[in-house]
Amino acid sequence: MRKIHLVGLLLLTVYGAMFSGATGRADEDDWKFVRQDQGVAIYLRPLKDSKIPELRGHTRFHASISDVYRVISDYDHFSDFIPMVSESRVRKRIADNSE
Repeated sequence: MRKIHLVGLLLLTVYGAMFSGATGRADEDDWKFVRQDQGVAIYLRPLKDSKIPELRGHTRFHASISDVYRVISDYDHFSDFIPMVSESRVRKRIADNSE
């Protein structure tokens, strides 16, 4: 169960960081510690023009960057490890020709 929560929290943090700049973030010192849960320190701060706050989670785990990327980009299997996701699937893949 801890693996599920950590992966979900990691995804929220990564995707939140990707999109928060578009809506305008609060100052860096606006983070408020909420709680410590199963080795994860959880922080929240207001997000401009949103009723939903931005979330930050801090924890330590042993994994390579490539392993972390493989998990957070496994879109076909989000429903296997993210709570309250009933289905996930890729509708179209675009080849990565950046090499």
